[in-house]
Amino acid sequence: MSSSSSSSSMLSYSYNKLLPFTFEGNIKKPVICLAYDGTYIYAGTGDEGKVLRSQDGMFWDLYYQTNDKYVQSLYVSNNTLYIGTAPNGNIYTSNLITNKTTLSQTLGSEVSSFLNYNSKMYAFTSDRSGVYEYNTILESWGLIYSPYASRIYETLISNGNVIMLINSSNIIIFNGSDFYLQNIVSVAPSSSSSSSSSGV
Repeated sequence: MSSSSSSSSMLSYSYNKLLPFTFEGNIKKPVICLAYDGTYIYAGTGDEGKVLRSQDGMFWDLYYQTNDKYVQSLYVSNNTLYIGTAPNGNIYTSNLITNKTTLSQTLGSEVSSFLNYNSKMYAFTSDRSGVYEYNTILESWGLIYSPYASRIYETLISNGNVIMLINSSNIIIFNGSDFYLQNIVSVAPSSSSSSSSSGV
């Protein structure tokens, strides 16, 4: 095998093994997202919508083949691997004990991320942005909020709230019941702060 000079965001793989930067036949697929369950690393790929799995980051096997072009997001919670795709917006759930994977729902828009927040699962979509909450009784994902922006770029939990970045100057804060739009404002240090820090 010959070595490839691809960047670290590209991993090349065959149907049974993946070696970083090396592949028989020189076929490359982009790795879009990663997740870790404590034992295995999962990689979501583009072009063919595959989920790969590895214990050491060197040898990779095909874990699951989705029915979409891109695996856009992966998330592990409570022995379940959540798989979000694009452009169709499929959500798959995979039981990490039995390795059984099922199609949970099709949202029709890129599933950009997942979060477990206050013991509830949330899915976030882009291209037609939305926040979906999983209803354990109905076993379905229900839309609970649609931001004005077309994309949700990043999601995280901070100070007990979900923070969503929707563009370069706005975030949305979700406290479990209400959504608040906030501006990202850069505050210049006051003159007293500047004087103090400069020792004047």
